Amino acid sequence: MRAIALGFFSGVISMPARLIPNDAVPALAEQIDSPAMLRVLRHMQEVGFIYNDGEVSRGTAAILKQLTDLGLIDPGYEETSLDKPYLWTSNGNGSRVLRFIETSASLRAKLETTLEIHPRARTGLSALSEWDRAKVLAAAEALHGRDPATWPAEEAAPFNTDKQFYLLRVSPELRAFIRVLDSGVIEIFDIVRKETLQFFLERQQAVGSGQ
Repeated sequence: MRAIALGFFSGVISMPARLIPNDAVPALAEQIDSPAMLRVLRHMQEVGFIYNDGEVSRGTAAILKQLTDLGLIDPGYEETSLDKPYLWTSNGNGSRVLRFIETSASLRAKLETTLEIHPRARTGLSALSEWDRAKVLAAAEALHGRDPATWPAEEAAPFNTDKQFYLLRVSPELRAFIRVLDSGVIEIFDIVRKETLQFFLERQQAVGSGQ
């Protein structure tokens, strides 16, 4: 894999993936095995690049690494630090694989999200930027099919003692309340900013202590 300098990002070196042959596209499309992966790949193709900053959650970073390993996006590194990507950029492989998925009814059906969105969360999602909205949905989708007992606490932690609700960490400033319905489907119940949640918790604590 060769390195090239990204002219529009000063001091950033890209590690472009090899161009895949056309007959390899269907097999690569099959490797997109979750709605979360498809959502991140689609967003990458729409915006062109994503910075590897504090706004990228652990779950989203894992998806970006999967896409990088498949050669569907390219990592970019600062010249002074090659241990982790500074950003990720779209490439031709990703656009061809995405185009194949979008024209395949069976693949699109397989990758349809199973999330339920509560009306409260729908209102909150509509107020977010496109990227923040994609991050919320991808973070919740990445937990689908996994036993809540195995969810890492830094990603989704129980919010109450009976574990009816979990607090999903989307970014340093953004949280979502989720719950697992009897059907096993994850429902996004509400969206909240970290500072709003902190204020609510402090107020509840003050009420409980009689202050």
